[in-house]
Amino acid sequence: MNFNLKIIFVTLTILFFSLLLNSFLSIASFEKIYVKSLISTTEIAGSNLKVKIEQSLRFGKPLDRFTNMDNLIEKLLEDDNELLSAGIILADGKILYHSNKHLIGKTIVLPPIISNEHKDVNTQLIKGIYNTFVPLYGRSKTLVGYIKLTFPREIVYSKLKAMAFTTINTLWFFIPLTFVGLFMLVSIFIARPIKKDLIKISRGLTWTGTNGNGNDFPNNRNTSKSNKDLLLLETHIHHFVTDTTEKMKEFEKIKRKHTKILENAQQLNALEVKINKMVKNLGKDLDKDQKHLILLMLEKQKNIRSMLDLNENFFNEMLGTAPEN
Repeated sequence: MNFNLKIIFVTLTILFFSLLLNSFLSIASFEKIYVKSLISTTEIAGSNLKVKIEQSLRFGKPLDRFTNMDNLIEKLLEDDNELLSAGIILADGKILYHSNKHLIGKTIVLPPIISNEHKDVNTQLIKGIYNTFVPLYGRSKTLVGYIKLTFPREIVYSKLKAMAFTTINTLWFFIPLTFVGLFMLVSIFIARPIKKDLIKISRGLTWTGTNGNGNDFPNNRNTSKSNKDLLLLETHIHHFVTDTTEKMKEFEKIKRKHTKILENAQQLNALEVKINKMVKNLGKDLDKDQKHLILLMLEKQKNIRSMLDLNENFFNEMLGTAPEN
């Protein structure tokens, strides 16, 4: 692949994934904002209906005696197209009024969070449906029921799908334009300067000038000299390794001789101790010739041991194992 195309390909890949990640984060952020907006709109609509109903409740009108409640519910659904249903339920869950007439008179189970002490508007997601409960209070602030408003989660998904398709279409529109722009910018400001520098460096390494006819020629002299230097270095390294191997073999032989000398010296020391004990035990029973012979043996043994000690000291100094004074 061409050098320019490699740079452009890497740049476009980074740009594409950056745009994709940014779009994903934007969609996720939009989902949260849109859900909060829908919940706020629904809760405001429920609060407005709450004000109208509680005005009559404070004057003592029972909640099941509202003749225009169906009209209020229909008006609420017309003003907010995103609402799925609306209804009025008692505190025990019995449905008094509802946009779906088939549910009137039935009893629903209220969520655990809804209780007599709960006085604020509450919205919960139950089985893919957002349920908003607005408490209704009569005289003396007694809880008489709830306004229940619902809207489906599919509304949020449909908005997200539309936003995702719009984003993808926008990306496919801008990516070719970005490709052309990047190709021109990278070619002019990055690829060409780098290519020129590489050509200069290559010429400086492999070409020295011109011959008599004005034609360029390669500098084989420098290449040949470098090869000779490398061969010479390789020869020196080979000799060094060979000599080192031979020296190590000789060193091992010296170590074995040193070990043998130490063993002999120890044996002589043990023999000298035995002879001295024997002389002490048999001193009275020996004649002059025997004593003289033993003294000669001890003298020779001392000389031999002295020589072994000298050799040991020599080997210790040579091997670097001599004890420090």
